[in-house]
Amino acid sequence: MAEIHDQNPPVPDFTTGEYSTARAALKALIPDLSDEVVATSLKTVWIQNQVVEAEKQRQEHEAREAAATKQARLDKEAEEIVKAAEAEEREAACKEEEKKNRAKFVPVRRGIELPNELPLDIMLVDGGDGVPTWVRGGAKRTLTTKVPDDELTWEQVQVVVMCFLAALTLAGWPQDHQSMFAEFFAGIQMHPWRTSIDIDGIKSQALLIYMEERRRLWHQYLELDISDAPDLSIINEEALWLAKDEAYDRHRRRVDRVHQRVSNHKGSLQPWSK
Repeated sequence: MAEIHDQNPPVPDFTTGEYSTARAALKALIPDLSDEVVATSLKTVWIQNQVVEAEKQRQEHEAREAAATKQARLDKEAEEIVKAAEAEEREAACKEEEKKNRAKFVPVRRGIELPNELPLDIMLVDGGDGVPTWVRGGAKRTLTTKVPDDELTWEQVQVVVMCFLAALTLAGWPQDHQSMFAEFFAGIQMHPWRTSIDIDGIKSQALLIYMEERRRLWHQYLELDISDAPDLSIINEEALWLAKDEAYDRHRRRVDRVHQRVSNHKGSLQPWSK
């Protein structure tokens, strides 16, 4: 029941002088009415008017409530539409981010090292219509990557590593990825070759070659559309020795170039033959 502004007001006493004009008007219309009947009639009309007014207020109140309920429903529906659109946008942005930065979202298989070889999962075959087609196959390719620019000093490496790990944090990389890279760099920096006798610097450069190659190969591995990533922090001894062989070859080439320059210089100093 709706609220009435003057709920249950007292019924006026229509026998008093205050309502003499109303009584006189009613008796003028119906002269045979007694004063008691006139007062009772006025009271009945007043009560009926109160009932009509109360019903009017009730209907207005219900109309306001219905309008408010409808508006609340429309507001909620609009809010849900906006939230759904925002969620769809976030999901699309996440998918785009995963597509652009796959390494950030592929889970790491801790304890499973990065192999030296991985399956090249496609091969070129004749599709039957004379058009070559790429299909899945069992071929393999080596993961060895030659790195031409790895002449950093260990002081520079420490700075680069700190910046790299900080960048991972700022970019929102998962904690397991951050831990893996931190352990990877720490394992290289604390490797026995860092502090062992290394007159020609071969062992030190081998660690730098290994660090650069393994990091790149880890990202190459993810290009195979795998469901999870190997653990880069595990030292691959075979790859480390291959890096040492590469460091030795580079050292020999540098020495040979020096010897060649010295030999050429000496030849230029020889007197002209008569």
